[in-house]
Amino acid sequence: MLAMLVALPDDAKLLLSGAVGAAILWLLLWLSTYFKVDLAGYAAPLAALVTPVIVFVIEMGLGFINPSLDALVLTVIHFLVLLMGSLGVFFGLFRRVFRKNSSLR
Repeated sequence: MLAMLVALPDDAKLLLSGAVGAAILWLLLWLSTYFKVDLAGYAAPLAALVTPVIVFVIEMGLGFINPSLDALVLTVIHFLVLLMGSLGVFFGLFRRVFRKNSSLR
């Protein structure tokens, strides 16, 4: 019997937690401005509360993947983590360098 993909790799879990947490925080702050309700003190704790639940639901969804596709799914997950990490380095580091020196544009 083949072993099923039970959990996300740690690097993917960290990336997903950060992305989901930032998205939920942005959504709550946007909703607070849309409905004109001050959620500034509650948005971050609510995002921190909901983020692990969403990561858990995604991990439970991985259990439904056919075990023969586990290697492919893990490869795609690792590729996405590397892609997001490299984009983060590009936009975080290189953009800052190019903004300071306008002659490099």
